[in-house]
Amino acid sequence: MALFTPGDIERFTSLLLSPDGAGAAAFVDRTRSEGHEVEAILLDLFGPAAVRLGHLWESDRCGFAEVTIAASRLRELLRTRAVSFENNVHVWHHGRRALLASTPGDQHTLGLYVVESFFRRDGWDVCGGQIDSSDEITHLVDRQWFAVAGFSLSSERFLDRLSSLIRSVRQRSCNRDIGVLVGGAAFLQRPDLVGQVGADAFAPDGRLAVARARALLAHKPLRN
Repeated sequence: MALFTPGDIERFTSLLLSPDGAGAAAFVDRTRSEGHEVEAILLDLFGPAAVRLGHLWESDRCGFAEVTIAASRLRELLRTRAVSFENNVHVWHHGRRALLASTPGDQHTLGLYVVESFFRRDGWDVCGGQIDSSDEITHLVDRQWFAVAGFSLSSERFLDRLSSLIRSVRQRSCNRDIGVLVGGAAFLQRPDLVGQVGADAFAPDGRLAVARARALLAHKPLRN
């Protein structure tokens, strides 16, 4: 059950969009003082706020500059408030290496930063973020070994690009058994797209992304 109401998420998003943004940090600190765990804040506040910012942009209710500034504030809060969460890691296990990236061209990357925190806390070595081209991603998997590649997609506009990217990753990866995860608003709205793009699994949030990456890893050979 989510600990934050739609009203909480709307309020937090408004604070991120406010002229100075100072109230957003105070909002997060207040929720911590009230006993909310960092994991709950990441899943039930930061994640939904990132989605809401994307919707405000796509519906033209906020301009690009406004959303970009709000997004940078959210990333900074994630960096500073998730430190204790990420540092409370499990012992790193051999083979837990993940490439996490947004679909090239897709500017909605905030949710991906939240997912990265969950992977790091679970002891994964994480590479990725916003990578500008499919060629750069395929170059990475060709030169470096990853157990899992995860891609986010916010809009069906980039669906064909993601399908092509996943095919290239499977063809070029030095780990021929690489697992492929997908996430993002596009799949929340249409889960049937998971198979269409050629992914192995879909995860709606960071906690489930880690669980599904573990499941994929359990069925794939580890690096020698």
